[in-house]
Amino acid sequence: MNELTKKVFDKIDELSGKYLNVLVDACNIESKTENKEGVDKVGAYFSSIAENMGYVIKKREFEKAGNVYSFTYNPTGKKKQISLSGHMDTVHKKGIFGYPPTKIEGDYVYGPGVNDCKGNIAVELLVMEALKACDYDERPVKLILQSDEEVNSYLSDHKTLEFMVEEAKGSAAFLNAENIDSNRCLTIGRKGITAYKITINGKKIHAGLCTNGSSAIKEAAHKIIEFEKGNDNDSITFNCGIISGGEATNIVCDMCELFVEYRFKNMQQKKTADEKFKKIVETSYVEGTNSKAEQISTRLPMEPDDKNKNLVHIINDICKQVGIRPFGMAETPGGADSAYPSLAGIPTVDSIGIEGSGCHTLNEKARISSIAEMAKVVAAVIINFPE
Repeated sequence: MNELTKKVFDKIDELSGKYLNVLVDACNIESKTENKEGVDKVGAYFSSIAENMGYVIKKREFEKAGNVYSFTYNPTGKKKQISLSGHMDTVHKKGIFGYPPTKIEGDYVYGPGVNDCKGNIAVELLVMEALKACDYDERPVKLILQSDEEVNSYLSDHKTLEFMVEEAKGSAAFLNAENIDSNRCLTIGRKGITAYKITINGKKIHAGLCTNGSSAIKEAAHKIIEFEKGNDNDSITFNCGIISGGEATNIVCDMCELFVEYRFKNMQQKKTADEKFKKIVETSYVEGTNSKAEQISTRLPMEPDDKNKNLVHIINDICKQVGIRPFGMAETPGGADSAYPSLAGIPTVDSIGIEGSGCHTLNEKARISSIAEMAKVVAAVIINFPE
C-alpha cells in the first residue's frame, strides 16, 4: 500500500462517525420520489456539505422530479475523472417508519434510504472529504445525485438520466453506489424494466344477471394469470403490482385498472416481452371486454459486457494491492441508473456501496462498520486506478 492510500484510509476512519451522522440526517428527511419537496430538501442538505467543502456544484431543476446535482472535487486534475453516483429518492410513504424515521441498534442503522440509497451517498461524500484532507490532486472526482431513480426516471422524462450521462462523459470509471450484500459481489448486469397501466372496460349489470354482463375484473384475472405464466427470474418476469375496480359486490364491474411491469436482461428479451404484453392486452378472454395500455415508464437493461467485467478485475487488483478482500461479480434482477453510463460506453459497476439488506421494506438496514470499509474500497480505486 502506498503512503497516500494509507493516509486516506486513516482519514476515512477518523471521519466515519461524522458521515454516519450525515447518513442519519439525510434519511430523517423523508423523500418518496413523488414528494418533490422532500427530495429537494435532501439535495439541498447534500449540496450544503459540498459547498462547505468547496466542491464545484452543478444543479438542474425540474418541475415534477427532484432537482439533481453534481459535486466535483479537484476539477483540474490531469488524469481521467472517476464518477460516483447515487439517488436521493426512496419508495417509502412519509411517516411509515415513525418518528424519527432512522434508528441505530448495535452495528446497524434502520430507516428509509439507509442503503437504498442515501447511505451510499454518505459513503461517497466521506471518500471525497478524505481525499481532500490528504491533498489528493491527480484526477477529478465527481459525485452525481439522481432524484427519480425509483420510478425509472419518468417524472423527469429521463432528463435526470441525460444529466447523469452528460456529467459522467469521458470518465475512466463510473461507480454506482447501490448497496452491496453480504456476498460481496459487484453488479455488472441489471434488468431493464417497462411499466404500463392497463384499462379494461366491460359491461355493467346487476350481479343477479351476471352471465349477461362482461366483468372487467374477470378479464383482469385472466390477463394476470397469462402474464405470470412462465415467469423466470433468470430472464423475463411479469408482475401486476396494483389492481383497482368495481363498485359493489352486487354489480358486475365495468371498468378495472391494472398496473403491470415486466423485466428483461437484454434487448432481445425486451422484444419478446413487448410482444407477449401486446398480445395479452389485445386478447379478450371475457366476451364483451376491451383493453388499452398506457406506458408509464421504461428503463433499459445494464447488460454484462467486457468493459464492465474488466473494471471489476481492475478493482480487485487494486484491492489486493491494499489488503482488501476482492469481490465477486453478479447480475441482479433490479433495475438501476447504472445502465445508462454503461450504454454510453463508460466502464461501470454497481453495488459498490454500504452493506445492507431489506430494500423497499420496513426492515431496511445498513451495517455501520461497512461505511468505512466501502469508503476505503472506493478511495483505493480512485487513487490507484491505472488510467
